[in-house]
Amino acid sequence: MGTVIQGEGGSAKGFWKGFDTLTDLMAALAGAILVFITAAVCYTIGMRYLFTRTTIWVMQTTEYALLWIVFLATTWLLRQGGHITTDLIYAHLQEKTKYKLDVIMFVIGGLACAVMVFLE
Repeated sequence: MGTVIQGEGGSAKGFWKGFDTLTDLMAALAGAILVFITAAVCYTIGMRYLFTRTTIWVMQTTEYALLWIVFLATTWLLRQGGHITTDLIYAHLQEKTKYKLDVIMFVIGGLACAVMVFLE
């Protein structure tokens, strides 16, 4: 996690442990939603095949569920380093240059998010 900053009321270590636990719970919830989507699609296929009846709620529910999976699991995925990256040039840079490039990219990403929030 980096350096731990000591505060007046305790340490930031407890905060990050709680944050990691929350992130793990959100990823588990995303996994449960994925299992639900699989079961719902199998259910609607079975209903259509066996009883020639379809379920109208499966399509809309799975669309929203896929959206929530992204929101719930992205933090966990980034923490694990599992996000897809193209590092053809980045892998050949020195550590100091990588750090500077990371800071620049984080600032650009933060500014882009701020612009979208305030212009909306």
